[in-house]
Amino acid sequence: MDFLLSSNLIVGFILIQPILDLVTSLAVRNMELPITLGLVIRSLFMVYLCIYVLVTKSNNNKLIKYSKIALSMILIYITFFLV
Repeated sequence: MDFLLSSNLIVGFILIQPILDLVTSLAVRNMELPITLGLVIRSLFMVYLCIYVLVTKSNNNKLIKYSKIALSMILIYITFFLV
């Protein structure tokens, strides 16, 4: 479980961004797919980050409160955007 909540995973994701951009670019130009591998991986990572923020224990209760408020506002924005 520690690996799933590791900051090394976040750093690794940041480091593979150029590769994801390259794969996405090639997929868009050659295959003309509306959903690319980069889009799927980045969406899954956003879900992971939301869970990471909600699950991570912190000594700063204000940080947790503001994080939950920010995530709620993002969820409301996404809901309005999809409607």
